[in-house]
Amino acid sequence: MRLNGCTYRQIIDEIKKENGVSLPKSTISYWARGVADPLRAGHPFVARPSSELAYVIGVERGDGFLNVKAKNHQYRIRLRAVDREFVEAFNEAVSKVLGCSPHRLWKGEKVRETEVEFGSYLLHKFLLQKLDDLKPFIERDGCLCSILRQRFFRF
Repeated sequence: MRLNGCTYRQIIDEIKKENGVSLPKSTISYWARGVADPLRAGHPFVARPSSELAYVIGVERGDGFLNVKAKNHQYRIRLRAVDREFVEAFNEAVSKVLGCSPHRLWKGEKVRETEVEFGSYLLHKFLLQKLDDLKPFIERDGCLCSILRQRFFRF
């Protein structure tokens, strides 16, 4: 888009419109100048309403967490829990949202914990939005029911 004469503001607005993520001007500048590549830094993400995305939002707002390793510019979506099946369900949901294979699970800090981690700058930024901005992705076609069923009524 930059090669076609678009300004940074136009690029930011287009990404926000298509992906629901507002990126800083510096990120767009790094991408345009070839300093960084959004596809090299973790998994790509396009915000499309689905039960899996609603589930990821629900888990992140509850037991999951986001972290940034600023030195390496790594943006991580993580879950650590005692319930291995819960971590496996989250692993499957994030895999579908990012269009990748499920990641390896590993033991957490405590003996009984299981942990999984994904890297995606765009998904990370998407999940940082206010809950009101995420409602269209949660309250759609039974997505909210999916969150409740998978989180509270697993057998």
